[in-house]
Amino acid sequence: EVANALSKCFNKDGDLKVTVMANGVKEVAHFKVYSRLLRSWSTVFDTMLQHDVSKLVIDDFSAPAVEAFLMFLYSGDLGGANVSVATEAAVLASKYGIQEPAKICLDCLAAGMEQDELFAMLDITHRRGEQGRALKSAVCSSIFMNPESNLKQACLLPPDLLDEVLSAAGQSIGDYELAKLILSWPPGTYGHDLAALLQKHVQLGAMGQDRYQEILNLANSAGVGVTVDRMWQEVSSRSGEWTPDLFQWLSMKWQQSQTPGRVSTPFVGCFLNLIPSSLTWEAPHAMGPVAGKEEVARNAGNMTIRPGEFMTWFLPIHTIFVSGVCFSQSIAPFFDTQQALLELYCSKDGVNYGLLWSSAQRSWSCRSRDRVRYFKLCVKGCAYTNMLQIQGCVYTGLDC
Repeated sequence: EVANALSKCFNKDGDLKVTVMANGVKEVAHFKVYSRLLRSWSTVFDTMLQHDVSKLVIDDFSAPAVEAFLMFLYSGDLGGANVSVATEAAVLASKYGIQEPAKICLDCLAAGMEQDELFAMLDITHRRGEQGRALKSAVCSSIFMNPESNLKQACLLPPDLLDEVLSAAGQSIGDYELAKLILSWPPGTYGHDLAALLQKHVQLGAMGQDRYQEILNLANSAGVGVTVDRMWQEVSSRSGEWTPDLFQWLSMKWQQSQTPGRVSTPFVGCFLNLIPSSLTWEAPHAMGPVAGKEEVARNAGNMTIRPGEFMTWFLPIHTIFVSGVCFSQSIAPFFDTQQALLELYCSKDGVNYGLLWSSAQRSWSCRSRDRVRYFKLCVKGCAYTNMLQIQGCVYTGLDC
C-alpha cells in the first residue's frame, strides 16, 4: 500500500528535475523527483546531490528506461516495463550503485523466460558494454542451460555478438549438435558466414563417420559442403573411433588385447586408472576388491561416490574428443535444485581442469575443445550411485 501510494506521487512534484538527452543536445523527456528519495537509495546519488543540485542530466540511456528506473525508486517494482526497458533500467540502476532492479531481472531468468525475451535482454546488455557485463553473463548462463533449444534464434544476433555467444557456449553444447544448429540457420542471415562459423566453433574430430556424413549432407544443402569436407579430411587421418560409452569401449579393447594362455594385462592400471578423493572409497566386493574395482572401471557395475567426494579417471594410452555425457540410470535427485550438485571436469594433463558438464544444465550435450585423458566427477548434496557414460571420438596414442 505504501509503495502504491508513493508511486502515484512520481513525476507530480519534486525538487529535482531529471532530464533525458538524446545525442547530448536534444531534450527528449524530463521527470520531477525528490532528491532525498534518490539519495536514500544510493551513496552515489547522495554524493552527487548533497549540494542543492536542482537538475540531473542522463544522456546515455533511453527515456523509457530512465522513467522505469525512477518509477522503481518510488514503487520498488519494474512490473510495468517490458523486458528490454526493464533490462536497460537495471543497467542504469547498477551505474548508480542500485542493484535491486538487476536482482529482479536475475529472478526472472531463474524462473524461465521465452527465447525472444532472453535475446532481447542479451542485446540490451551487449550494447551497454562494460556496464551490462554482469547481467549479460547471467543471460548467457540461462541460454546455455538448454543451448540446443535457446540458440535456435541466435542467427538473428549481429555477427560480433553471435561470435561471442558461440565462443562462450564452450562446453555447453556438443560439436555435432552445434554443427546441426548452425546449418539450420538461413545462409546470409545478418551477414553470417556459415562456413566461417563452422571452422571456428566446431571440431569434427569429436564425431564418428555416421555423424560426419549427416553433417556433410546438411552442409551440402546449405552450400558449405566443401568446407565441411575439408575440415573432415584434416581430422580423419588421425584414425579416431566414435563411441557412446568410453569406459565400455576401453573394456572391449582390453578384452581384444588378451592372449589365451598368457597372463592377462590388468585393465585398471593399463587401460584406465581410478583415483578416488578418499582413501576409504571401496568398490563392490562381490568378486573381491580388485575384481570389484575393475568391474566399476569398465562400467559393468555402478560406482558409488559419497557427497563431498570426487572420482578421477585417467586414460594412460588413449585420448578422447568428448561430444556428450549421460548416465545409465536417472539422476533426478541432482536436478531438484538450481545448485550444481554433479559436476564433471576434464583435462589434458591432469593439472588444468575445465568444467565439462554440470547438473545445472538442462542438456546432456557438452564438448571438450581438445582431446583429453582426465575426468573428475564431483558429487554434492546426496550420494551418487550410477555409471557415467562419456561419448566422443577416441584416439590411441600418447600425443594430444
